[in-house]
Amino acid sequence: MVSYDVADRAKDIGVKMNLVDTGGYPELTKQISQIEDCVTSGAELVVIGAISSTVSTDVCRKWCGNQENVRFLIKVESL
Repeated sequence: MVSYDVADRAKDIGVKMNLVDTGGYPELTKQISQIEDCVTSGAELVVIGAISSTVSTDVCRKWCGNQENVRFLIKVESL
């Protein structure tokens, strides 16, 4: 799984990473909550395998406006 390869590489280069899994397309509310939790816990970068481009983009815009030091990288999963 790609996510675990990324986690292994982050560990190799000394980057602290928190990997969370939404659990699939029906879990949009959970993904929004996870994004917000990442930002409020002090993440400098949030990488998202988005399950909804519209909602994830809206959430990121909300948080980018409030947190100058947070950057987002969004990959939208297609159905």
